[in-house]
Amino acid sequence: MNQHSESSGNVKKEAGKSGFQGASYARLAKSVILGTIAGVFSSVALMIVFAFVINIAFGDPECYKL
Repeated sequence: MNQHSESSGNVKKEAGKSGFQGASYARLAKSVILGTIAGVFSSVALMIVFAFVINIAFGDPECYKL
């Protein structure tokens, strides 16, 4: 009899936890979106920096003369 009451208590606890899954999915989606935006911005910034470095290192030196 004790085992039955314990198992029904676990079912109720599991049912209570499932109500918060929507909130955790929303938090997960927000984290994924913010991480994607941060990754895109940092990638673009690094590409611009490296483009200048490569241009200075291997570019045509005559274009820098005034």
